[in-house]
Amino acid sequence: MTSSIPRVGTSLLLRSKYIIPQHLLSHRCACLETVIYCHQRNENVSSHFYNVKRRKHSTATSKLYQKILLPQHGQNGTLLLRSTSKSIGQVDIIPQWRDDTMLELVPIVMSEDMENNSNDGNATNQNMSDDDLDVKEVQYDEESSSSEEHQTVTCGGLQFTLHRDGISTALGRKGSLVEVDVDVNASTAADNNEGMSSLSQWWKLVATVPEKSNITCNITKGNINVIGSKLEGDAHLATYDGDIKVSKLRGHDVTLNNTWNTSSDDTSSTSSSSPGLIYVQKGIEAQTVRISSSNRVRARMVNGSDVSVQVGVPSTSVNEREEQVTGDDEQTENKLDEDDAGFRIDIGSLYISGSSECEARLNADEVDSSTGLVRVKSSHGHVIVHAKTKQNASLGEVKHQTNPFVDLGGVNGSCDVTLEVDGDSRDVKAISPTHHETLVTTRVHFDSLSPDSISTITSSHLGGRCDEAIVSVTVDRKVEADLRLLAINTGAESMPIDMDRLTSDELDDVESTLLDVEKCIQKSESYNTAKSAESISIETEAFDSVIESKELPESECFQYKQGTIRNRSGEPDSRFDIRSSPSRGKINIDSAASQALSGFQGKNNDSDSNADDNSHLPLLAVATNGKIKLETLSWLGAIARRYGLEGQQELGRTASRRPRLS
Repeated sequence: MTSSIPRVGTSLLLRSKYIIPQHLLSHRCACLETVIYCHQRNENVSSHFYNVKRRKHSTATSKLYQKILLPQHGQNGTLLLRSTSKSIGQVDIIPQWRDDTMLELVPIVMSEDMENNSNDGNATNQNMSDDDLDVKEVQYDEESSSSEEHQTVTCGGLQFTLHRDGISTALGRKGSLVEVDVDVNASTAADNNEGMSSLSQWWKLVATVPEKSNITCNITKGNINVIGSKLEGDAHLATYDGDIKVSKLRGHDVTLNNTWNTSSDDTSSTSSSSPGLIYVQKGIEAQTVRISSSNRVRARMVNGSDVSVQVGVPSTSVNEREEQVTGDDEQTENKLDEDDAGFRIDIGSLYISGSSECEARLNADEVDSSTGLVRVKSSHGHVIVHAKTKQNASLGEVKHQTNPFVDLGGVNGSCDVTLEVDGDSRDVKAISPTHHETLVTTRVHFDSLSPDSISTITSSHLGGRCDEAIVSVTVDRKVEADLRLLAINTGAESMPIDMDRLTSDELDDVESTLLDVEKCIQKSESYNTAKSAESISIETEAFDSVIESKELPESECFQYKQGTIRNRSGEPDSRFDIRSSPSRGKINIDSAASQALSGFQGKNNDSDSNADDNSHLPLLAVATNGKIKLETLSWLGAIARRYGLEGQQELGRTASRRPRLS
């Protein structure tokens, strides 16, 4: 940087790896325009462009531009940020190791052609001189009104409600409680500024808070970013038009919500707004996790006892659905990170901690996506997935369908998967990668299954041909489990299957379920009497068909196979095997009760021990009106399948363990 002051009308470009203090740029030149490109020291903070135009600041802007210090709001405090103003374009929450809180209301000058893309983080800020950056302190005045439970202080567009007694946190610790209501009149600020007739005034709220804080932020419009280090405390973030991006959250209760506010009286904002996404860059650790988005959820890691992820808002018209599909294609072109696959719900690692009643619920309801609906790369515990989509012929052909609708990469524990694909007159084969290849609509790989647990997979494709739709189930070669596979005739228009009865321990319940399926399909108008090809493909030698299956009814309406997969790999148990560990997920009550009382029955002989092992095997039931493909893979084969290595389809079935060196 040169010490001389540039002449009037010149431009100066400054580049620095550090944040440039604003007092270095306070030379009062008439027409000096300075463009600063700051590389933030924190990699999670995106770069910002500042367009500094020196002009006489209006009174309205000076009053609204605020920098407030809350010296009494320190660690374990609770901060509530609320705004119904549509002039708030962004809220940045920056956790730091400090014992006070700083709030800044920063103006963002945006041209009219940028209004439709207000979510752009590279907004231009109208810089203020140091004389206008007076820091004001706001705190509870005990001397003036010690008897009042709360005090209200107004500073420009910020109204503070300070509570005298504070509030207790989830850990039982006492902390301060401050409510902040942001009310900015954008039209007034724009009208009073000189030379801003073609510009609209937007504002960004920056909250620098202690690292251990409880944050509640609810705004009508704009993005919410939690950047910097981790935030330890309960976090409730909600916006009706914008993105939510967080780095790392840790607390008891975490809620992220950016669904459309369809109940608002002012429907203009919701109709013109573009649905946002929720992006968790590192992870969320909480006892209760609630995530709701109208577009996408991408998270590297989620750990909780009660996890709920909801994506999708039902469209009421074809035009709305077409606009949604167009936005999805643009969104999935840009990956958020190197492992982002573009699914509507895309989670890298999902951990369900706690008792056997704890679970994770992933729901993608009435959404359209050519890149998939739900993907969990690795899960531990019980996971419930419900995905529903409608392939409408009026929307045109879905292009480049390379991913399954549901993809669970590595299940450790148990799962319940339900997929419903409704197509009016579409052929499922039309959305396959090529017209000569089949489409894997559901793909689940089991690394390990909890003892006595029940896992179910239901995949239905209605309203069109589904003979090319495949449910692919792969199991680690060391897993042992009971299997029940049911493939209904491809001409069926419904899935009349009671999965609770199909997974019953009583053979009569299974038989009655199959009879009910046969009666229901025969009544269907689209029932195809022609004998269908083999719908269940078992490509493993570890499957043993049980004798009881011969007593079950055979029909042209369905194909049913029941048996057990055994560990024939010859590999010893590793520390990843949880066969003898406490059970998690959905529990088979009858088998669990017999296992709990087995310790009081004395020593059993070998035959009784083998029978006891069979009764405690986990159960996996699969039902579809398409095809079922079952394989057992080694750990190397599972990795090859996951990353789509060419020519490695047979690797998981042919790889053998090398003998140890003597």
